[in-house]
Amino acid sequence: MAFFDDLSRKVSRGTKNLADSTRLNALIADSKKQIEGLYRNLGSAYYEAHRNDPAAEQPELIAELNRLYESMAQAQDALRQLRGLSKCPNCGAELPQNTLFCSSCGARQPQPDQPAAPAASVCPNCGAPNQTGSRFCATCGAALSDADPNGI
Repeated sequence: MAFFDDLSRKVSRGTKNLADSTRLNALIADSKKQIEGLYRNLGSAYYEAHRNDPAAEQPELIAELNRLYESMAQAQDALRQLRGLSKCPNCGAELPQNTLFCSSCGARQPQPDQPAAPAASVCPNCGAPNQTGSRFCATCGAALSDADPNGI
C-alpha cells in the first residue's frame, strides 16, 4: 500500500506543479501583451506630439510614418471616390457625393466647381436646375413653367 500512497503523492505534486506552471505562464504572457500595448501607446503618443518637430528623436521613423499616413489618406480618398462618397471637412463623416449638408454635424459641404451648362430651366417649386426643354422637374416632379407646352 505504501507504493500506491507514494505514487498518489507524486501525481498530486505533479498536477499541482503543472497547474502552477500553467498559471504563471499565462500571467507572463498577459504581462507581455500589456507591455506591448503600452509601448504602442507610448510610441503613438510620442509620434502625435512630435510628428512636425524637426528636432524630434528618430526623425527617420517619424518621416516614414508621415509618408505612410499620407499614402494611406490618398488611398482612402481614392476608395471614397470609387464608392461615390466624399468626406466632411468639418467632422470627417463619409457622405454621398454632392451632399449639401453633413448628416452628422450639419456643416455645409463644399461643392465641386461645375462647368457652366447651357441655359437650364430652374424649378419654381424647389429651385433645382433642369435640362432646357424639360417639362417636369427631375428633383421634385413639379411642372416647369418655362417648358414649351408642345414639347418642341
